[in-house]
Amino acid sequence: MAETSMRINALYEASGNVLWLRSGAWASNQRAAADEQDPGQISLSCLQKFVAAFFSMKAALKTGVQRGQKKQKIHKNRLLWPVTMVAGTSDAKKMRTPPFDGTMSLAGGHFVVWSWYLAVFEAMKKKAPAAIFLFDTAALTMLWEAGLTVSIQLRQINNSAEWALARNLGSEMTRAQGDPTLADTFLMFAKQTMILSVDTVADGLKLDLRFQGSDYNPSMHKAASNILALMSGGSSPFEAAMQRLELAYGRELLSNAYSKLTRLASLAKSVAGGSPSEIAAWLVDQLHLALKVKIIAPQKTVESWLDRDRKHNVMGFWPSALVVREVFDLASQLVQKLPETEAKEAQNAVKEILNPLKCYEIYLNAESEASGIVTEDNDEELDAPEVEETALGKLKSKFNKATGDLLELLINLQSAKHLKSCKAMAAEDKTVAKQIQECQEWQRSNKKEGSEEGPCELLRQLTCVVQSFEVGATVTASAAAPAPSLIAALGGAAANENEENMAAERDRVWKLVQAERKKYISFSIPRDFTKDKLSDAFRAASKVYNFSGSLNMSHRLVMGSADLLHEFSEEPWANASKPADEVFQGVADFLAGLTGSTDFAFAFDGRMRECRRILVESAAIRLPQPRSRVKVKKREAFNSCGEHTTYQSTYSGVRFRSSSELPLIQLALKRKILGNEAPIAPEGWRDRFGDDSVPLFWQESKGISFWNSLLDDWRAGAIFDCSPGSGALMESALGNREHMSWLQAVADRAAAGMITVEGSTLFNADLAAQVKKLPLDCHGEQFSVFG
Repeated sequence: MAETSMRINALYEASGNVLWLRSGAWASNQRAAADEQDPGQISLSCLQKFVAAFFSMKAALKTGVQRGQKKQKIHKNRLLWPVTMVAGTSDAKKMRTPPFDGTMSLAGGHFVVWSWYLAVFEAMKKKAPAAIFLFDTAALTMLWEAGLTVSIQLRQINNSAEWALARNLGSEMTRAQGDPTLADTFLMFAKQTMILSVDTVADGLKLDLRFQGSDYNPSMHKAASNILALMSGGSSPFEAAMQRLELAYGRELLSNAYSKLTRLASLAKSVAGGSPSEIAAWLVDQLHLALKVKIIAPQKTVESWLDRDRKHNVMGFWPSALVVREVFDLASQLVQKLPETEAKEAQNAVKEILNPLKCYEIYLNAESEASGIVTEDNDEELDAPEVEETALGKLKSKFNKATGDLLELLINLQSAKHLKSCKAMAAEDKTVAKQIQECQEWQRSNKKEGSEEGPCELLRQLTCVVQSFEVGATVTASAAAPAPSLIAALGGAAANENEENMAAERDRVWKLVQAERKKYISFSIPRDFTKDKLSDAFRAASKVYNFSGSLNMSHRLVMGSADLLHEFSEEPWANASKPADEVFQGVADFLAGLTGSTDFAFAFDGRMRECRRILVESAAIRLPQPRSRVKVKKREAFNSCGEHTTYQSTYSGVRFRSSSELPLIQLALKRKILGNEAPIAPEGWRDRFGDDSVPLFWQESKGISFWNSLLDDWRAGAIFDCSPGSGALMESALGNREHMSWLQAVADRAAAGMITVEGSTLFNADLAAQVKKLPLDCHGEQFSVFG
């Protein structure tokens, strides 16, 4: 009869044995049957919840049965199988072939069978009162009776489309019992629409597809299309992240909420820097991390919290997470300015912290001994040696102060300490880099505390970190010369002790300052400005010379500027001094001869009349690859004429660097460096700075902010400067020995200033206290670096 029904109707429904059904346990294994459906994975807690609801003593029903010769009616506890099981077979003749065990492949509801097996296992572990067996006989009896009376709907299924329809039917039958956790998730539903080639809403309605009891509708169709885009290409990072979240917190949190998934897919597609699947997976893992660190309870992760609270106009968790990711992108660019070995190690640390679950296990897990987190059960104060052994302490000990602070800030971001700030930044229609630039401008405007609310705390910390890297070194060469305000941090702190009594202490402290500076800044001297001699000096800068970057990621920039090579005019503050032809020709030949695959050569004309009028400066740039291979980059500064990317080659709105901002040098030493009689400064200058303090090059015009923008736009990872001038781009100094010594003094004074400024690359509290006792003039009485 069953075979006849299958042949005529392709369907037969009757009561059967649970052992006839394949559980799907081998679906992902080589032992799986050809037509066996992969049930996926589910958390043990979900199965236990279903056991308690349908396969426990609490779910038993009192039923009347007739027993004995007199057919007496007695009451007995029984368990009923909760749902009709939809199964399929491609060959109806198998129904006549004994044994019948495991011949039917389930189309859905696998986890109901798993729950039954789990209940049997639990019953076998229990010892019933006054029983001779080591298991609960009454419970096993009821479970076995339930397993013998399973309603099975067997269907003739010949292809994947028919399997998909049967699975959707079986899933909805399971969901109808009021426990959706054992039914298929929306991700599986989306896969079914792909198998069934559902291109329109009408297609879904024609196939009678349903999800969570609702007919197929436009919202469902849109969500399925978006989710399929995230799952294309086989096993995707997004699916893996969703599975991790499901196993930890259940399916109702996100997997079955297709409106949340639609918004997630939309956000993932809007972000550059990775595939939508990778971005979506990271956002899911960020939510997973938020639940682990208990930012929010699972039941409160509603769509308004995840996406946007329109009632109160507050951005949600996921948009704020994208701000976090943007900060990580910025951090990756910043650490590229470190020496090559440190840059790689720091880059690995940034990637490790960017991974939410890995960050939790290493740095945020309160149960991890390495995390150093003190819980309520262990709230005694940790002493210093123990703190240094924490994972964060070990990480920070590998890098300088600025890098350590950056990594700590990233960990704090992952722990959601700056969640409120991130939401506020997400509400702004600006990049993080642009907001940092505005924060810098706000700080420069000298707003007093309380006069204006100002940027959020996260922006202020980010600005401090960025500034510390801007004045910090990129590779072997040093940072740009710090602004006078930074160096002036030493001004009011000089002690009044007698210089003679302080000499020994000053020598000791100054050596410490120089040691810190030498980690980032190095100098060399060519014998002559020819291509060969400059090449020798280039090779001598070993870390820069050995730098290996990658195109469009990290480049080596080699600079030469005509206004910073010589000065001989009678009024150099008013007239430019063209360098000797053979000197600038040597620099140009050296720049043109660079062969590195990531070497970008910049030759600035210094606003010489022979090339350009006085208000315009041009630079010839030699690219290591065809321009079509060099990716354009969005520009955040000096774009007042519409230069939005590096495709536009002009920098507009660059402020001419005031001579009063330049480091000053003694007039006698300047004459010795330049080899000519440098004229005395004009009267107005002497009234302000004295007769003996002048800039090395009066026509030096490019400020630190311009260099910062240029280096960022061209992805600088290492820099070799053929014309350092007074050190605005202090990466390697090429000149005579007196010039090098003076530049070393500039670098040492800059290092001394940065050591005393909290948040800078070189900040060291202990050393700062000692540096502040030093006189303001640079160590070595012959140098008076700053006026």
